[in-house]
Amino acid sequence: MKLYLNALYKDPPPSLKAVLLSSFEEEVLDASLSTLLESVYNKNQDRSISRLPATLLKTDPNRLLEILSSPPLFGPPPLLIIEKLTEASLNSLETFLEHLPNCPFFIMTAGYLKATSSLRKFCETSKDIGFIALYAPTTSQIEADIKALLIRYGHTPEPALLRHLVHHYQEKTHLIKSELVPFCLYFEKPTSLKLSDHLTFMNKTLSTEAHCLESFLLKRKDLIEGMPQLSIISFLRLLNFHILRLLEIRPNFSGTSGILKFPHLALKDKALYEEALRKWTTKELFHVLNLLKTLEIEAKRGSLQESDMMLRRLIQVYA
Repeated sequence: MKLYLNALYKDPPPSLKAVLLSSFEEEVLDASLSTLLESVYNKNQDRSISRLPATLLKTDPNRLLEILSSPPLFGPPPLLIIEKLTEASLNSLETFLEHLPNCPFFIMTAGYLKATSSLRKFCETSKDIGFIALYAPTTSQIEADIKALLIRYGHTPEPALLRHLVHHYQEKTHLIKSELVPFCLYFEKPTSLKLSDHLTFMNKTLSTEAHCLESFLLKRKDLIEGMPQLSIISFLRLLNFHILRLLEIRPNFSGTSGILKFPHLALKDKALYEEALRKWTTKELFHVLNLLKTLEIEAKRGSLQESDMMLRRLIQVYA
């Protein structure tokens, strides 16, 4: 069946077993996949992800079937993503679907598929497999996405700032959320944001918070050094944001994690996340999440008067 991404979020067809996302540009595909994954995680934060190549449809379909048909003893079944299908995948996909029992929803990805593509036609005419063609967002769509994100965090962008951000993210829309969320979190109260606010944040605050974030995720002992200007609540929320992302890409039983292709991460963040996953266990990450909630409550009550007090509490997690 032919689908559109927005319609899939709002009202997915009840018979839908899987969806194939297709795009010319890998960044567009990654950004759309990121949004789709977040819609899944909003329903269940504990769900793991298995990202596997489409070649397995031919070489080892049983591995894919096992993921879909053998739920874990505890927690929800993993979300399967079969990546980089091509025209040559069609016969293997048809055979795979014939042996597929009732199973959890899964996702497939492919490069650009023409309207005459046999793989595309197969999905478009299927009653339970959806096809979504993805295109680069227009300038007005980018502006709407940025404005919606800022408003979601209680801020109103002035026109000059909005124009600047639209131009800045024209070629990297997949990074809008990961880069603008920390900017939004820096301003605790609803604010009318100016262009100068963003430039100041990028030049000063971002470097300080980035240092603290990296130190914490890598369990370094220099977290507390020279951080008197750190915004407590902003940093707690920033940590929460990244800890949740680490939990989303935590390697699962199939040995896959999606780290190298995780949609909404810049290259520098991917390298940081890879190292952080080697430092933290899942149990520790959940413990940190609970501590962050407690610290934010204390900060709002005025119990945390100094940033170094907060940092000492955080360091105790891995000291």
